[in-house]
Amino acid sequence: MSQKRSRIKINTDLAKIRQAGKNPQEVQKELFEFFTKRGFEYEVHVGYLHQEEITREKAQQIADELKECGLAKFVHDFYVYDDNTITDVYGNVIVDKDNNLYKIKYAFVTFDNNTFSGSNTKLIITDNNDLIYEKDNAQVMGLFNKKVKDISFDEKVVGKAGKLIITFKDNYKIKLDAACNKYFCINEIEE
Repeated sequence: MSQKRSRIKINTDLAKIRQAGKNPQEVQKELFEFFTKRGFEYEVHVGYLHQEEITREKAQQIADELKECGLAKFVHDFYVYDDNTITDVYGNVIVDKDNNLYKIKYAFVTFDNNTFSGSNTKLIITDNNDLIYEKDNAQVMGLFNKKVKDISFDEKVVGKAGKLIITFKDNYKIKLDAACNKYFCINEIEE
């Protein structure tokens, strides 16, 4: 299984993007291309993932390259994380009711389900067995009202749909068609 080492979460400055007469989606696409050309992969609510550790020097190099290509003026700030914390689409770190950081244990995308927000919903199982899911087209993260007891997933290929069964502490079960995230899968996976 691939193991990520570091990730970067970008916060863009929408006002500056619009002032420059640019389309925000085009700027996001340019940022996506910038990072993927440098060996990063993108995951919603996680950010840009890299298999190598991002040192202070590497982060400064990325900032310098963003300036050189003209994208830095649209970036409000960016954060480098090494601890599996979860962020929302605005770059805010997700915390529980006691203000403790949620950390990813497993991540899935679901297909054609009615349990959550419909198809292509991202699910995150945290290290303390909470289930977080997307609401309102990824603008808000929701917390499922039951603790996870067990998870089974029958697929071993990245992005290929399989059967995901989540069992909660009260033995309530949810069965979903889902695909596993490359970096946070329950199984050893093949690419």
